[in-house]
Amino acid sequence: VMTTPTPSGNCTDLHNPETSHFSIKPDCKSFELCLFCEHYAYHADKEDIHKLLSMKYVILETKQLASSKEHFDKLFSEVLFRVDELVNEAISRQLISNDDLGEIKKMISSEDLSPYWQQKLDLLSLIGAI
Repeated sequence: VMTTPTPSGNCTDLHNPETSHFSIKPDCKSFELCLFCEHYAYHADKEDIHKLLSMKYVILETKQLASSKEHFDKLFSEVLFRVDELVNEAISRQLISNDDLGEIKKMISSEDLSPYWQQKLDLLSLIGAI
C-alpha cells in the first residue's frame, strides 16, 4: 500500500477522510485528527514518533489559549490520549527502542520538533499567541 507522508504520520488515501470513531470526524486540513482516520498509516518508526511527540508538544504549548481547561480537554484530550496510545504500542511491540524514544523526547524537550510542528510553534510564538 502506497502512503503519503503527513505531519502526523502517513496516509493511504489523502483527501478522503473516513472514520468509524464516534466523536471525532477527520479533516485532512487538521493533522491532529488524522489519528482517527481509517487511512492513517503509522509506521511506528523514529520519524513517525518524532512527528507525534512534536504534535503533542505543540498542542500542550497552546493549552493557555483555550477558554478553559474543559474547553481544551474537549478539543484535545482524545488526540493526546491517542498519541500516547500509539507511542506505547510502538514500545510494547518493540518497533522502537526505549533508547530511541528517550532520544526523541530529549529532542522535543529542547524544541527540536519535526518540520511542520516546528513551523507551527514558531508561527504561534511569532504572533505572540504563546
